[in-house]
Amino acid sequence: EQYGVSSLIDDSATRHSVNRVDGRQTDAGYITLGIGSHKVQFECDTGSQCNILPLSDYKLATGDTNLQNLTRVTDTLTVYGGTKVKVMGITTLQVHRNGRKHNLHFKVMSGKHRQPLLSRQACVGVGALQWIDVDAIRPLEESPETPSVNNVDAKQATKMPSFDTADTQHQ
Repeated sequence: EQYGVSSLIDDSATRHSVNRVDGRQTDAGYITLGIGSHKVQFECDTGSQCNILPLSDYKLATGDTNLQNLTRVTDTLTVYGGTKVKVMGITTLQVHRNGRKHNLHFKVMSGKHRQPLLSRQACVGVGALQWIDVDAIRPLEESPETPSVNNVDAKQATKMPSFDTADTQHQ
């Protein structure tokens, strides 16, 4: 089973999101990043708010088999279905892709979690995804049924007459 991050309670009380990734999906997006001389294939999880690195990949990529460079935390991820998964620690690692280097923060996991995940923010940051504002390309057009909205600034609003609701009711 693979997990994306859907809710996380960490030492800073920051909340993140965790969603179960159905193993039957075939359209998942993957990206390979270098960490040192080790290559890691990450799943781009646009619903995830943090990056996940399995403990085995952390040890291979960093050579830190004693976990001396891992900041220990008491974080717990709550995954889809309510299962709680312990975070071993957090770290910031320099990753590289296409000649560019990026520093990314990771939650290092042990146990059943085997799939490295990149959050939406990290995927955009390393160039794996690009967000395009479609409204900037093709703005929403007003339809004849859509009433227009008049903007009134504060000075105009003070000059406008006010009405009592009794004045506007029909008899």
